Amino acid sequence: MLPVRLTNDPNAPPYYAASVDETHPYRQKEAIREINAKLAGRKMINSHDIQCIRRVYNIEKDISLCYTQKYAPPRYSAAFVDWIAQRYAEDAELFEKARAQVDKPKADGV
Repeated sequence: MLPVRLTNDPNAPPYYAASVDETHPYRQKEAIREINAKLAGRKMINSHDIQCIRRVYNIEKDISLCYTQKYAPPRYSAAFVDWIAQRYAEDAELFEKARAQVDKPKADGV
Protein backbone atom coordinates (compact mmCIF):
# COMPACT_ATOMS: atom_id res chain seq x y z
CA MET A 1 0.00 0.00 0.00
CA LEU A 2 1.46 3.36 -1.01
CA PRO A 3 0.81 6.47 1.03
CA VAL A 4 -0.98 9.28 -0.81
CA ARG A 5 -1.01 12.98 -0.09
CA LEU A 6 -3.73 15.18 -1.54
CA THR A 7 -2.51 18.34 -3.20
CA ASN A 8 -3.70 20.95 -5.66
CA ASP A 9 -0.31 20.98 -7.41
CA PRO A 10 -0.99 20.46 -11.15
CA ASN A 11 2.53 18.98 -11.54
CA ALA A 12 1.90 16.19 -8.99
CA PRO A 13 1.61 12.66 -10.40
CA PRO A 14 -1.97 11.56 -11.10
CA TYR A 15 -3.83 9.23 -8.79
CA TYR A 16 -6.99 7.35 -9.56
CA ALA A 17 -9.15 4.96 -7.60
CA ALA A 18 -9.29 1.44 -8.93
CA SER A 19 -12.60 -0.39 -9.14
CA VAL A 20 -13.54 -2.46 -6.09
CA ASP A 21 -14.34 -5.28 -8.52
CA GLU A 22 -10.66 -5.28 -9.48
CA THR A 23 -9.05 -4.74 -6.08
CA HIS A 24 -11.45 -6.95 -4.08
CA PRO A 25 -12.92 -9.44 -6.56
CA TYR A 26 -14.35 -11.94 -4.09
CA ARG A 27 -17.63 -12.04 -2.25
CA GLN A 28 -17.60 -14.34 0.76
CA LYS A 29 -18.65 -17.47 -1.14
CA GLU A 30 -16.00 -16.89 -3.80
CA ALA A 31 -13.35 -16.20 -1.16
CA ILE A 32 -14.28 -19.50 0.52
CA ARG A 33 -13.93 -21.32 -2.80
CA GLU A 34 -10.50 -19.74 -3.41
CA ILE A 35 -9.29 -20.44 0.13
CA ASN A 36 -10.44 -24.06 -0.02
CA ALA A 37 -8.60 -24.42 -3.33
CA LYS A 38 -5.41 -23.01 -1.77
CA LEU A 39 -5.73 -25.31 1.23
CA ALA A 40 -5.90 -28.20 -1.25
CA GLY A 41 -7.91 -30.62 0.85
CA ARG A 42 -5.92 -30.10 4.06
CA LYS A 43 -8.92 -28.22 5.45
CA MET A 44 -12.36 -27.21 4.20
CA ILE A 45 -13.76 -23.97 5.56
CA ASN A 46 -17.22 -22.41 5.47
CA SER A 47 -18.85 -19.02 6.00
CA HIS A 48 -18.72 -19.31 9.80
CA ASP A 49 -14.93 -19.70 9.60
CA ILE A 50 -14.69 -16.49 7.55
CA GLN A 51 -16.93 -14.62 9.99
CA CYS A 52 -14.82 -15.79 12.93
CA ILE A 53 -11.56 -14.81 11.21
CA ARG A 54 -13.03 -11.39 10.39
CA ARG A 55 -13.99 -10.78 14.01
CA VAL A 56 -10.90 -12.16 15.70
CA TYR A 57 -8.40 -10.43 13.40
CA ASN A 58 -10.43 -7.24 12.70
CA ILE A 59 -10.15 -7.88 8.98
CA GLU A 60 -12.56 -5.02 8.13
CA LYS A 61 -9.96 -2.53 9.39
CA ASP A 62 -7.40 -3.63 6.79
CA ILE A 63 -8.52 -2.35 3.39
CA SER A 64 -5.85 -4.43 1.66
CA LEU A 65 -7.77 -7.54 2.80
CA CYS A 66 -11.41 -6.49 3.04
CA TYR A 67 -13.48 -3.67 1.58
CA THR A 68 -16.72 -2.88 3.38
CA GLN A 69 -19.53 -0.72 2.08
CA LYS A 70 -22.51 0.67 3.94
CA TYR A 71 -25.24 -1.24 2.11
CA ALA A 72 -23.38 -4.18 0.59
CA PRO A 73 -21.63 -7.27 1.93
CA PRO A 74 -17.83 -7.18 2.41
CA ARG A 75 -15.56 -7.84 -0.56
CA TYR A 76 -12.26 -9.68 -0.23
CA SER A 77 -8.95 -9.31 -2.06
CA ALA A 78 -6.59 -11.96 -3.38
CA ALA A 79 -4.29 -10.80 -0.55
CA PHE A 80 -6.95 -11.96 1.92
CA VAL A 81 -6.99 -15.43 0.37
CA ASP A 82 -3.17 -15.56 0.53
CA TRP A 83 -3.17 -14.17 4.09
CA ILE A 84 -5.48 -16.94 5.30
CA ALA A 85 -3.50 -19.65 3.48
CA GLN A 86 -0.27 -18.34 5.03
CA ARG A 87 -1.77 -18.14 8.52
CA TYR A 88 -3.09 -21.69 8.18
CA ALA A 89 0.35 -22.91 7.05
CA GLU A 90 1.79 -21.38 10.23
CA ASP A 91 -0.99 -22.67 12.51
CA ALA A 92 -3.15 -25.65 11.53
CA GLU A 93 -5.57 -24.75 14.35
CA LEU A 94 -6.22 -21.25 12.99
CA PHE A 95 -9.91 -21.81 12.32
CA GLU A 96 -10.58 -23.77 15.51
CA LYS A 97 -8.96 -21.03 17.61
CA ALA A 98 -10.93 -18.29 15.85
CA ARG A 99 -14.19 -20.24 16.31
CA ALA A 100 -13.43 -20.78 19.98
CA GLN A 101 -12.90 -17.05 20.56
CA VAL A 102 -16.11 -16.07 18.78
CA ASP A 103 -18.28 -18.90 20.07
CA LYS A 104 -17.07 -18.70 23.70
CA PRO A 105 -19.28 -15.71 24.64
CA LYS A 106 -22.29 -17.63 23.29
CA ALA A 107 -21.41 -20.65 25.42
CA ASP A 108 -21.02 -18.40 28.48
CA GLY A 109 -24.53 -17.04 27.94
CA VAL A 110 -23.41 -13.57 26.91
